[in-house]
Amino acid sequence: MSDPFWKDRSVLITGASGFVGYWLSEELCRQGASVTALMSSRDFSVRARPLLNFVGLKAVEGNIDDAKLLERVMCNEAVDTVFHLAANNINVGDSVSPLAIFETNIRGAYSILEACRLTRSVQRVVIASSREAEELHAIDNNSELERRQRHPYQASKISAELIAQAYNDTYNVPVVISRSDNIYGGRDFNWNRLIPGTIRSLYYGDPPILRSNGEIKRDYVFIQDIVAAYLALAKRASNADVRGQTFHFATGANISGLDIVNLLCEVACRSDLKPIIINHSKNERINQPRPLHRERDILGWESKCQIQEGLRLTFSWYQDYFSQADARN
Repeated sequence: MSDPFWKDRSVLITGASGFVGYWLSEELCRQGASVTALMSSRDFSVRARPLLNFVGLKAVEGNIDDAKLLERVMCNEAVDTVFHLAANNINVGDSVSPLAIFETNIRGAYSILEACRLTRSVQRVVIASSREAEELHAIDNNSELERRQRHPYQASKISAELIAQAYNDTYNVPVVISRSDNIYGGRDFNWNRLIPGTIRSLYYGDPPILRSNGEIKRDYVFIQDIVAAYLALAKRASNADVRGQTFHFATGANISGLDIVNLLCEVACRSDLKPIIINHSKNERINQPRPLHRERDILGWESKCQIQEGLRLTFSWYQDYFSQADARN
């Protein structure tokens, strides 16, 4: 159902070519918004193409750390709503440069917020954070968590949150922060993630691989529920009980990695492909179940898609994607 709130509203999305950004861009265009999608030079030539099919979307090439460019774009388009989704999301291991993480996740955050501060038309800013930031707060007070090593990604996300709150409190930039658990759905091309990686294995007839022991339970939120969460958060960003606050989007129901794989095997009708558990990942995040009454009572949001239905829809999307790729080859 379309919400008239978004019709003809000017929206800027950073990271629009990414997993969540794509679906958010599509939904906002469907609801009649005018969307400006900021993409890096690397992504612009290839990833911009699917977005250009959306009526009402304009793709702009630029770097997230260029505050002057961001301000110019916001002024030219009279942007009133900003979704900052662009991020370096590598959160384990030492294969990525910490500088690369900090430049994108910290410098990118204060660059977008500085542009918002200088642009009078901006009325709401949604900063996408991570469960990782919440865990870093708790890591010293929880014996179960303290075994997990701290990572530059965690540090960058909590830093971005503090910067966002500083802009809200000191400079009156209308900021709200979104944290979410594991997001899944079609068009996630990070094959190292459990759900897309498992689906790809099953589609091509390979046994799915679990890098952990498969017993760790996490909360998985379907992409359409997350899009609805972002829209609900932005719409209420100026409310006194929302502005400057952090909201967490999850289902409230944790499920183990092994159970996810088994459910996908059922969906794919490949119960003959038994998962291989290699148990090499020792530094895994452990999600603690959390109450979600604030998100329901203040934002009017709650997860609607059950995990079984979400996995079925996700598998169907990738099935179409792989079959088209096979046809082209």
